[in-house]
Amino acid sequence: MKTSHLVAAQLAAFLLTALTPAFAQYSFSPIDYPNSGNTTSAFGINNTGVVTGNYLDPGTGLVTGFVYAEGAYTSVAVPSALSTSLGAINGAGLALGTYEAVGNTIHSFTYDGSNITFLPDFPGTGVTETAAYGINNTGRIVGVTSSDASFVPFSGFELVAGVYTSYVYPGSVSTGLLGINDSGAIVGNYFDAQGGSFGFLLPTGLASTPVEVNFPGAAGTWPLSINNFGDIAGFYEDSDNIGHGFVYDGSTYLTVDYPDDPGLSPVVPGETGTFLWQINDQGQIAGTYNNYSNGFVASVVPEPSTYALVLLGAGAVYAWGRRRSLPRG
Repeated sequence: MKTSHLVAAQLAAFLLTALTPAFAQYSFSPIDYPNSGNTTSAFGINNTGVVTGNYLDPGTGLVTGFVYAEGAYTSVAVPSALSTSLGAINGAGLALGTYEAVGNTIHSFTYDGSNITFLPDFPGTGVTETAAYGINNTGRIVGVTSSDASFVPFSGFELVAGVYTSYVYPGSVSTGLLGINDSGAIVGNYFDAQGGSFGFLLPTGLASTPVEVNFPGAAGTWPLSINNFGDIAGFYEDSDNIGHGFVYDGSTYLTVDYPDDPGLSPVVPGETGTFLWQINDQGQIAGTYNNYSNGFVASVVPEPSTYALVLLGAGAVYAWGRRRSLPRG
């Protein structure tokens, strides 16, 4: 690689980290499946901006999954299912999905843009629910399993090459594994015997010592995804049990709520607030608000000082390349 190209690549990597959530405010773009009547939820987004989620199909009356890419929506439904939803999606465009079968049991699948591939159910006597939540670029999957349709209690799992490994947070009543990045870092949530809800990070996978991830002063915290820079997105509940989105960069927690979300203030019974489901490496986040009735993508808006860094860096790369290309006497 030419030196000038190497410098450009290194600077681009630096500028990308400069646009991560520690520096960020957000702009919001609605995700609304056509003619769905405010019933669209956005649950996943990858590094190319492909969005996944679900909506209420007015024709069938069923919750149906979708993929949104390059300005177009594609419906995804498991045949004969009572409902279908698409969640996290990796860089290759492989999305996780869940569906409710006849008998009200939950099962999981992957969708590659063309084909549905059913995942094996979590093994064990009495296990009826297998919900996959997170997937990375190597195809490792994490999720939640239960023997009860209400998912109480529940336990976490990792699925690698068709083999399940169960995980229970030490001393917890219930544990869920909800997101995983390419280095194998996993985020999740657990409940203790008193009913408290807490978030955690497994920095290097299932064998690592868990690190608490809890929004300060919150009644409960649910980390839902982690990107390859270690930024975590999820939601926390306040004292009124209203959900608020948050981003955590390893040192600072930032509340990220959809503007004018009717589920936030004033408190309306049945409204649940803002939830941030998946964060990609550009800091874009797929989320929902207004009791899951509306989806959005939140994008980083850099502060003016960060724009100055970008402009300065671009100028430096141009000047370097220009100097390298000048004829020599």
